[in-house]
Amino acid sequence: MINRRNALLLIVNLCWVTGAALSSHAQAPLAESSPFSPPENAGVTGAASVASSSGLELRGVMWTDGGARFCIYDTARRRSVWVGIQETGYPFVLSAANPTCDAVTVDWKGRRLTLALREAKAAPSTYRGPVPSPVVYSPPGNAGSAAAPEDDFRTQVANEIEARRTKAMLEELQRRRAAQGLPPIPDSAQ
Repeated sequence: MINRRNALLLIVNLCWVTGAALSSHAQAPLAESSPFSPPENAGVTGAASVASSSGLELRGVMWTDGGARFCIYDTARRRSVWVGIQETGYPFVLSAANPTCDAVTVDWKGRRLTLALREAKAAPSTYRGPVPSPVVYSPPGNAGSAAAPEDDFRTQVANEIEARRTKAMLEELQRRRAAQGLPPIPDSAQ
């Protein structure tokens, strides 16, 4: 039978061996790049972090009839501008674009920077307000269903709201037609 002293020594030794094995495993070098990231983005991320610390960021890409436009944000001035490739008149010139990596090359203050498209930060809504109850519509005179009194009330309220909206819309149309000198909408169309 094992006495208390031997049991305590056994537990301490097991903890020491386990701790040594875990610490040697934790000190193993990690991979410099993730094997799960796409290979074309591997070179862009390092350059993008340097470029964003320099004061310029790529915030958006928009395709127009005239070609691609890029939103470049100046963090020092807190202003952004949409520019095309080789467009002048700004403190920088966008010299090249790589649409597959969402990256651009910018010449700014004698330096050539590669900017990657900044990821949008989206946070879930924290609003915990009341949830509106759905309005249930049952057509009047439906003999096959026996609606609860609260359903009839909801239907009546929904119908009154819709009638007010329709009346307000028609009044606004009549007002606009009168302002333009057009004849009013006939009563049969209402």
